[in-house]
Amino acid sequence: MMKTFVYRTKFETEEICQTVYAPDIDSSVKKWIEVINGQMDENQKFNAEILLKINDEFENNRVELYKTKELNYLTYLIDNLPIVTYIDYLPKGHPDIIAKIYFLTAAEGGRKTPAFSGYRPQFEIEGVNGCTSADQLFIGKEIVFPGETVVSEIRMFSPQLFKGLLKEGSKFKLAEGARKIADGIVIRIVNKNLIN
Repeated sequence: MMKTFVYRTKFETEEICQTVYAPDIDSSVKKWIEVINGQMDENQKFNAEILLKINDEFENNRVELYKTKELNYLTYLIDNLPIVTYIDYLPKGHPDIIAKIYFLTAAEGGRKTPAFSGYRPQFEIEGVNGCTSADQLFIGKEIVFPGETVVSEIRMFSPQLFKGLLKEGSKFKLAEGARKIADGIVIRIVNKNLIN
């Protein structure tokens, strides 16, 4: 069973968070490296220089994982400064919906880089004034490239915005700001509170 881990890293005054899905904390560390690798080209979270330094620490086995009952964290060095990445385990509830999602190609206006399971874009329905962040857990895949289709569990941060507005076959879009990056269709509604 997949679990949800949140990695929090503080660089100077900025704290950066990534969500990682893995069966256990040990395998989540490798997934975390994959997540920040996927963000390098997007230049959203880590700049390339920091990413390369973290990868170097990881590849040379200089990243230490500490596990206690109260706290889990990684330690490593960046430019001879000690860095701590805290790892929080989040109990994962049931998804709100199961959906089939097509990720637009760059030529269609979508992403240039792949999306990783745990990706959190905006969920929108045409004609509805409002959107919410939506946590994706891809089924049977860890990475989806532009132009590919995937079935995904979706957990909305504010599902109440869409109460009574979704049913099997409902269409929606995923977006990053004003840019649409995927089209989706509801396969199944899991959260019964979404139904009238």
